[in-house]
Amino acid sequence: MRDPKGVPPFTQSVDAKVPAENVVISHFVAEAGKWFAASEGSDGTVHLGFANTEPLARRIAGLRTFEHLKTRAEGKDSDLSPDQMRAAREELAAELEQLEGAIRAHNGDFPEQASREIVLIQVQTAKALVNAGAAKGILARWVAPVLLFIAGGFANGVLGAYAERALTALHRVLLG
Repeated sequence: MRDPKGVPPFTQSVDAKVPAENVVISHFVAEAGKWFAASEGSDGTVHLGFANTEPLARRIAGLRTFEHLKTRAEGKDSDLSPDQMRAAREELAAELEQLEGAIRAHNGDFPEQASREIVLIQVQTAKALVNAGAAKGILARWVAPVLLFIAGGFANGVLGAYAERALTALHRVLLG
């Protein structure tokens, strides 16, 4: 049997990519049973894909990136103005603040035996990154997995609803 070390998985090989696909992170969210992928466009925007398999999540993210870049090339730029971007970041920070308060008030167990303190630190770090004006790629790599973990672990609960609202706000920031 040949040693597979050094050989990229088929999902990362050149022939498996769609145009403009530049996946910066792919992550399986066990609680939701879904794969998440983020593809960063040449203009710095980050586009998300969610699917039942990793290759599909990567392709969805890549296709969204491609569509965005194609739209920009056609002069139909849908990016947010600086004021709209600031408002989108403020909305995301506010959603993270509400999620933090809900985590502090939560009396039940956390998924995968995660401690309340660890989850709080992750949300607080995500909020600090947003407030510091971190690049979109950093937000996609750090904030999205944290929110997906909470949304998946509490899919039918209050914390899940807060996390889903924060994910929607994050999506606006990443597209801006």
